[in-house]
Amino acid sequence: FQAMAETLPDRVRCTSRSVLELIRAQSSQPCVEIDHKSIDKEIKENLNTYKKVSNPVGESWTRWEYHFHDPKDPDLTCQYILVLDALNFCFWPLPGYEYEHLAGGLKRAIIRTPEVFRAENLAKITNLQLEKILLETFESKDKPRIPLLKERTRLVREVGEVLARDFKGQASNLVRAAKGSAPELASLVARHFPGFRDHSVYKGRQVFFYKRAQIFVGDVFGAFQGKGLGELCGIEKLTCFADYRVPQLLNSLGIIKYTPSMSKRIHHSREQVLAGSEEEIAIRAATVEAVVAMRTALAKQRVLVTSVQLDWALWERGEREIDSLPFHHRTLTIYY
Repeated sequence: FQAMAETLPDRVRCTSRSVLELIRAQSSQPCVEIDHKSIDKEIKENLNTYKKVSNPVGESWTRWEYHFHDPKDPDLTCQYILVLDALNFCFWPLPGYEYEHLAGGLKRAIIRTPEVFRAENLAKITNLQLEKILLETFESKDKPRIPLLKERTRLVREVGEVLARDFKGQASNLVRAAKGSAPELASLVARHFPGFRDHSVYKGRQVFFYKRAQIFVGDVFGAFQGKGLGELCGIEKLTCFADYRVPQLLNSLGIIKYTPSMSKRIHHSREQVLAGSEEEIAIRAATVEAVVAMRTALAKQRVLVTSVQLDWALWERGEREIDSLPFHHRTLTIYY
């Protein structure tokens, strides 16, 4: 792998690229590949749509009605976002449960009882209290159970404990500590909160993704529309947020391709792809690299977008088209 890159997003890009290079070097039929002809085709057919993506990223975040953001209370808004992104992972085991239910449940709770989000209360939240909040906007005939509930509770408690210990109880102080740098804020999150340290080992070498650490930075930027606490330079340096919806869409567009055997496992038999497995790391690395390649192709058409903007546009499209997409890979993990 290449020498350690300078910033957290650089490490994600560098190690993701190295994973794909290693796969290509060691296999005549890589389990995952990026098809650049499909990228060119997608951009040619939807160039005007991507031109709209280049509008300010904040407009996208704030128009999602299930998000909480109060311009008059930036401290509370930051507190909400950090808890949101501590929990932003692995919804698929509960059919029908999506990100909007997580975000909406937390929004309803913070409006009704804002003191629940104080650091000292987060640090002692129970499984029962958290599950009740997360199911508030989710309707089901059965008695649903939140996936990985004990892990989610542990992570929320960690947020409360670290905020109380290192940031005077306020996520806004975490943001201020980055001194207006998006890459530094992502690094601070990963440095202080162990639950955000999203990395794996591929053939004995460390690979970084940091999905939730980076998405916290993107969410702060989006919630404040790049102003006030959201005035973060270097937002363009962040990578995409390697999850399961974006590669699902990219696979449907032919941009990310799987071998027939891997496609059968994911799309037909729907076997779980184990967290930390070579296949899972390859899918995530390909997602990061595919978005980089799409940005490069768009730049050649004089359309300049950040990975954050492109990620959110692809994610939104994936949500709209979810019923017509092939199944996504299923990995039980706390990282996405």
